[in-house]
Amino acid sequence: MSKNSQFNENTIIQACEAAYTIKTPNLSVLAYKFNISYSTLRRRVQR
Repeated sequence: MSKNSQFNENTIIQACEAAYTIKTPNLSVLAYKFNISYSTLRRRVQR
């Protein structure tokens, strides 16, 4: 795995953790804040 992939994975994990700490997270705002794809974040956070 390249460094860039690891950086992206860490960013996705941080965004997921942020989503789980919020009662009703706005995934589009979190995706923008963490500079990741909305669809990736949505797929990872499925509740």
